[in-house]
Amino acid sequence: MSDERAVPTVEVDDVRRVFSRRGRTTVAVDGVSFTMRAGRDLGIVGESGSGKSTLARIIMGLDTPTSGSVRVQGEDMTAKPRSRVERLRRAKLVQMVYQDPYGSLDPRQSVRACLVEVLRLHPPRDIDIAARASELGDLVGLTPGQLDRSPTGLSGGQRQRVAIARALAVEPRLVILDEAVAALDISIQAQILNLLAELREELGTAYLLISHDLAVVRQLTDDVVVLHHGRVVEQGETGVVLDDPAEAYTRRLRDSIPSAQWREPGTLDALVVTV
Repeated sequence: MSDERAVPTVEVDDVRRVFSRRGRTTVAVDGVSFTMRAGRDLGIVGESGSGKSTLARIIMGLDTPTSGSVRVQGEDMTAKPRSRVERLRRAKLVQMVYQDPYGSLDPRQSVRACLVEVLRLHPPRDIDIAARASELGDLVGLTPGQLDRSPTGLSGGQRQRVAIARALAVEPRLVILDEAVAALDISIQAQILNLLAELREELGTAYLLISHDLAVVRQLTDDVVVLHHGRVVEQGETGVVLDDPAEAYTRRLRDSIPSAQWREPGTLDALVVTV
Protein backbone atom coordinates (compact mmCIF):
# COMPACT_ATOMS: atom_id res chain seq x y z
CA MET A 1 0.00 0.00 0.00
CA SER A 2 3.05 2.27 0.11
CA ASP A 3 3.35 2.35 -3.68
CA GLU A 4 1.55 5.56 -4.56
CA ARG A 5 1.52 4.65 -8.24
CA ALA A 6 -0.60 1.59 -7.51
CA VAL A 7 -3.06 3.29 -5.15
CA PRO A 8 -5.53 5.64 -6.85
CA THR A 9 -7.40 8.69 -5.70
CA VAL A 10 -11.11 8.78 -6.51
CA GLU A 11 -12.83 12.15 -6.61
CA VAL A 12 -16.63 12.25 -6.71
CA ASP A 13 -17.98 15.76 -7.17
CA ASP A 14 -21.69 16.53 -6.67
CA VAL A 15 -22.86 13.40 -8.51
CA ARG A 16 -26.58 13.08 -9.13
CA ARG A 17 -28.33 10.23 -10.95
CA VAL A 18 -32.00 10.45 -11.85
CA PHE A 19 -33.93 7.62 -13.49
CA SER A 20 -37.16 8.30 -15.36
CA ARG A 21 -39.50 5.53 -16.46
CA ARG A 22 -43.12 5.70 -17.52
CA GLY A 23 -43.47 9.21 -16.20
CA ARG A 24 -42.05 8.31 -12.79
CA THR A 25 -38.79 9.89 -11.59
CA THR A 26 -36.44 8.27 -9.07
CA VAL A 27 -33.40 10.02 -7.63
CA ALA A 28 -30.89 7.22 -6.97
CA VAL A 29 -27.89 9.41 -6.15
CA ASP A 30 -28.43 12.94 -4.93
CA GLY A 31 -25.46 15.33 -4.86
CA VAL A 32 -22.81 12.92 -3.56
CA SER A 33 -19.26 14.23 -3.07
CA PHE A 34 -16.24 12.58 -1.46
CA THR A 35 -12.54 11.93 -2.05
CA MET A 36 -10.79 8.59 -1.70
CA ARG A 37 -7.30 9.58 -0.58
CA ALA A 38 -4.17 7.91 -1.91
CA GLY A 39 -3.05 5.01 0.26
CA ARG A 40 -6.42 4.60 1.98
CA ASP A 41 -9.22 2.15 1.20
CA LEU A 42 -12.80 3.43 1.28
CA GLY A 43 -16.13 1.86 2.19
CA ILE A 44 -19.54 3.06 1.02
CA VAL A 45 -22.32 1.77 3.25
CA GLY A 46 -26.08 2.01 3.46
CA GLU A 47 -29.24 -0.05 3.29
CA SER A 48 -30.59 -1.57 0.07
CA GLY A 49 -31.81 1.24 -2.16
CA SER A 50 -29.44 3.82 -0.71
CA GLY A 51 -27.70 4.32 -4.08
CA LYS A 52 -24.51 2.34 -3.38
CA SER A 53 -24.49 0.14 -6.50
CA THR A 54 -25.59 2.97 -8.79
CA LEU A 55 -22.69 5.02 -7.51
CA ALA A 56 -20.32 2.08 -8.04
CA ARG A 57 -21.40 1.79 -11.68
CA ILE A 58 -20.84 5.51 -12.19
CA ILE A 59 -17.34 5.34 -10.69
CA MET A 60 -16.62 2.33 -12.91
CA GLY A 61 -17.78 4.28 -15.96
CA LEU A 62 -20.65 1.86 -16.67
CA ASP A 63 -23.32 4.48 -16.02
CA THR A 64 -23.43 8.20 -16.70
CA PRO A 65 -24.54 10.61 -13.97
CA THR A 66 -27.28 13.11 -14.65
CA SER A 67 -24.86 15.73 -13.35
CA GLY A 68 -21.55 15.91 -11.52
CA SER A 69 -18.22 14.23 -12.24
CA VAL A 70 -16.02 11.32 -11.18
CA ARG A 71 -12.26 11.10 -11.59
CA VAL A 72 -9.98 8.13 -10.96
CA GLN A 73 -6.39 9.35 -10.81
CA GLY A 74 -7.37 12.32 -12.94
CA GLU A 75 -9.23 10.26 -15.55
CA ASP A 76 -12.76 11.58 -16.08
CA MET A 77 -14.90 8.46 -15.81
CA THR A 78 -18.06 10.36 -16.71
CA ALA A 79 -16.83 11.35 -20.18
CA LYS A 80 -17.59 8.87 -22.97
CA PRO A 81 -14.40 7.16 -24.22
CA ARG A 82 -13.56 8.37 -27.72
CA SER A 83 -11.31 5.48 -28.70
CA ARG A 84 -10.39 1.89 -27.90
CA VAL A 85 -7.17 3.18 -26.34
CA GLU A 86 -9.16 5.25 -23.85
CA ARG A 87 -11.35 2.25 -22.97
CA LEU A 88 -8.26 0.11 -22.38
CA ARG A 89 -6.70 2.82 -20.22
CA ARG A 90 -9.83 2.95 -18.08
CA ALA A 91 -9.81 -0.83 -17.69
CA LYS A 92 -6.31 -0.59 -16.27
CA LEU A 93 -7.45 2.06 -13.81
CA VAL A 94 -10.46 0.35 -12.29
CA GLN A 95 -12.08 -3.09 -12.21
CA MET A 96 -15.12 -4.42 -10.35
CA VAL A 97 -15.92 -7.63 -8.48
CA TYR A 98 -19.68 -8.19 -8.35
CA GLN A 99 -21.87 -9.82 -5.72
CA ASP A 100 -22.84 -12.70 -8.02
CA PRO A 101 -19.68 -14.09 -9.61
CA TYR A 102 -21.62 -16.75 -11.52
CA GLY A 103 -23.68 -14.12 -13.32
CA SER A 104 -20.51 -12.37 -14.52
CA LEU A 105 -18.72 -15.52 -15.74
CA ASP A 106 -19.28 -17.42 -18.98
CA PRO A 107 -20.44 -20.94 -18.03
CA ARG A 108 -19.21 -22.28 -21.39
CA GLN A 109 -15.64 -21.14 -20.75
CA SER A 110 -13.04 -22.64 -18.44
CA VAL A 111 -11.52 -20.43 -15.78
CA ARG A 112 -8.15 -20.61 -17.52
CA ALA A 113 -9.68 -19.56 -20.84
CA CYS A 114 -11.43 -16.67 -19.09
CA LEU A 115 -8.17 -15.36 -17.67
CA VAL A 116 -6.30 -15.85 -20.94
CA GLU A 117 -8.99 -13.89 -22.78
CA VAL A 118 -8.68 -10.96 -20.39
CA LEU A 119 -4.88 -10.98 -20.62
CA ARG A 120 -5.01 -10.95 -24.42
CA LEU A 121 -7.37 -7.97 -24.40
CA HIS A 122 -5.43 -6.07 -21.75
CA PRO A 123 -1.83 -7.36 -21.65
CA PRO A 124 -0.22 -5.63 -18.65
CA ARG A 125 3.25 -6.07 -20.13
CA ASP A 126 5.28 -8.35 -22.40
CA ILE A 127 4.50 -11.64 -20.67
CA ASP A 128 3.76 -15.29 -21.30
CA ILE A 129 -0.03 -15.14 -21.16
CA ALA A 130 -0.53 -18.83 -20.34
CA ALA A 131 2.00 -18.64 -17.51
CA ARG A 132 0.44 -15.45 -16.19
CA ALA A 133 -3.01 -17.08 -16.12
CA SER A 134 -1.57 -19.88 -13.97
CA GLU A 135 0.11 -17.31 -11.72
CA LEU A 136 -3.19 -15.48 -11.21
CA GLY A 137 -4.90 -18.74 -10.28
CA ASP A 138 -2.18 -19.50 -7.76
CA LEU A 139 -2.37 -15.95 -6.40
CA VAL A 140 -6.03 -16.38 -5.42
CA GLY A 141 -5.68 -19.96 -4.23
CA LEU A 142 -7.06 -21.90 -7.20
CA THR A 143 -5.47 -25.21 -8.17
CA PRO A 144 -4.53 -26.08 -11.79
CA GLY A 145 -7.44 -28.52 -11.85
CA GLN A 146 -9.87 -25.80 -10.80
CA LEU A 147 -8.51 -23.49 -13.50
CA ASP A 148 -9.49 -26.08 -16.10
CA ARG A 149 -13.09 -26.30 -14.88
CA SER A 150 -16.04 -24.22 -15.97
CA PRO A 151 -17.72 -21.97 -13.37
CA THR A 152 -20.49 -24.55 -13.00
CA GLY A 153 -17.93 -26.97 -11.55
CA LEU A 154 -16.82 -24.60 -8.80
CA SER A 155 -18.20 -23.59 -5.43
CA GLY A 156 -19.44 -20.07 -4.72
CA GLY A 157 -16.23 -19.16 -2.92
CA GLN A 158 -14.09 -20.55 -5.75
CA ARG A 159 -16.08 -18.55 -8.32
CA GLN A 160 -15.51 -15.40 -6.29
CA ARG A 161 -11.77 -16.15 -6.35
CA VAL A 162 -12.03 -16.40 -10.14
CA ALA A 163 -13.76 -13.01 -10.25
CA ILE A 164 -10.98 -11.50 -8.13
CA ALA A 165 -8.28 -13.05 -10.33
CA ARG A 166 -9.97 -11.70 -13.45
CA ALA A 167 -10.17 -8.22 -11.94
CA LEU A 168 -6.49 -8.32 -10.98
CA ALA A 169 -5.37 -9.62 -14.39
CA VAL A 170 -5.06 -6.11 -15.85
CA GLU A 171 -3.23 -4.84 -12.74
CA PRO A 172 -5.76 -2.09 -11.99
CA ARG A 173 -5.09 0.79 -9.64
CA LEU A 174 -8.51 0.35 -8.03
CA VAL A 175 -10.82 -2.61 -7.47
CA ILE A 176 -14.47 -1.89 -6.64
CA LEU A 177 -15.99 -4.65 -4.50
CA ASP A 178 -19.76 -4.41 -4.91
CA GLU A 179 -21.19 -6.60 -2.11
CA ALA A 180 -18.45 -9.03 -3.10
CA VAL A 181 -18.94 -11.41 -0.15
CA ALA A 182 -22.64 -10.86 0.55
CA ALA A 183 -23.80 -14.02 -1.28
CA LEU A 184 -21.25 -16.33 0.36
CA ASP A 185 -21.55 -18.54 3.42
CA ILE A 186 -20.09 -17.02 6.58
CA SER A 187 -17.02 -19.28 6.65
CA ILE A 188 -16.29 -18.56 2.97
CA GLN A 189 -16.75 -14.83 3.56
CA ALA A 190 -13.92 -14.91 6.08
CA GLN A 191 -11.64 -16.74 3.62
CA ILE A 192 -12.30 -14.20 0.86
CA LEU A 193 -11.78 -11.27 3.24
CA ASN A 194 -8.44 -12.71 4.31
CA LEU A 195 -7.51 -13.18 0.66
CA LEU A 196 -8.39 -9.57 -0.17
CA ALA A 197 -6.33 -8.29 2.75
CA GLU A 198 -3.33 -10.38 1.67
CA LEU A 199 -3.59 -9.22 -1.94
CA ARG A 200 -3.78 -5.59 -0.83
CA GLU A 201 -0.50 -5.96 1.03
CA GLU A 202 1.20 -7.94 -1.74
CA LEU A 203 0.04 -5.94 -4.78
CA GLY A 204 -0.72 -2.49 -3.40
CA THR A 205 -4.21 -2.62 -4.89
CA ALA A 206 -6.72 -0.11 -3.52
CA TYR A 207 -10.25 -1.19 -2.64
CA LEU A 208 -13.49 0.73 -2.80
CA LEU A 209 -15.90 -1.49 -0.89
CA ILE A 210 -19.65 -1.17 -1.49
CA SER A 211 -21.53 -2.95 1.28
CA HIS A 212 -24.36 -2.93 3.78
CA ASP A 213 -22.25 -5.11 6.09
CA LEU A 214 -20.53 -2.79 8.57
CA ALA A 215 -18.41 -5.58 10.04
CA VAL A 216 -16.83 -6.24 6.64
CA VAL A 217 -16.32 -2.52 6.01
CA ARG A 218 -14.63 -2.17 9.38
CA GLN A 219 -12.11 -4.87 8.48
CA LEU A 220 -11.09 -3.71 5.02
CA THR A 221 -11.34 0.08 4.92
CA ASP A 222 -9.68 3.16 6.36
CA ASP A 223 -12.46 5.63 5.60
CA VAL A 224 -16.21 5.30 5.11
CA VAL A 225 -19.06 7.17 3.44
CA VAL A 226 -22.60 6.53 4.72
CA LEU A 227 -25.41 6.86 2.16
CA HIS A 228 -29.12 7.20 2.91
CA HIS A 229 -31.68 7.74 0.15
CA GLY A 230 -28.87 8.66 -2.24
CA ARG A 231 -27.30 11.29 -0.02
CA VAL A 232 -24.17 11.35 2.13
CA VAL A 233 -25.23 11.57 5.78
CA GLU A 234 -21.81 10.98 7.33
CA GLN A 235 -18.21 10.34 6.32
CA GLY A 236 -14.79 10.05 7.94
CA GLU A 237 -12.37 7.50 9.33
CA THR A 238 -14.02 4.10 9.53
CA GLY A 239 -13.24 3.46 13.18
CA VAL A 240 -14.46 6.88 14.27
CA VAL A 241 -17.67 6.81 12.23
CA LEU A 242 -18.68 3.25 13.14
CA ASP A 243 -17.61 3.29 16.78
CA ASP A 244 -19.03 6.72 17.58
CA PRO A 245 -21.57 7.71 14.89
CA ALA A 246 -22.61 11.36 14.77
CA GLU A 247 -25.80 10.73 12.80
CA ALA A 248 -28.90 8.83 13.92
CA TYR A 249 -29.05 6.80 10.69
CA THR A 250 -25.46 5.58 11.12
CA ARG A 251 -26.23 4.68 14.73
CA ARG A 252 -29.19 2.58 13.59
CA LEU A 253 -26.97 0.71 11.14
CA ARG A 254 -24.33 0.22 13.79
CA ASP A 255 -26.80 -0.90 16.46
CA SER A 256 -28.31 -3.53 14.15
CA ILE A 257 -25.16 -5.63 14.63
CA PRO A 258 -25.15 -7.66 17.87
CA SER A 259 -22.35 -6.33 20.09
CA ALA A 260 -21.02 -9.81 20.70
CA GLN A 261 -20.37 -10.20 16.99
CA TRP A 262 -18.82 -6.79 16.34
CA ARG A 263 -15.29 -7.69 15.35
CA GLU A 264 -12.14 -5.86 16.32
CA PRO A 265 -9.81 -4.77 13.48
CA GLY A 266 -7.44 -7.49 12.36
CA THR A 267 -9.73 -10.42 13.18
CA LEU A 268 -10.73 -11.38 9.66
CA ASP A 269 -11.20 -15.01 10.67
CA ALA A 270 -14.05 -14.03 13.00
CA LEU A 271 -17.73 -14.29 12.19
CA VAL A 272 -19.03 -12.04 9.46
CA VAL A 273 -22.45 -10.60 10.26
CA THR A 274 -24.73 -9.25 7.53
CA VAL A 275 -27.15 -6.56 8.64
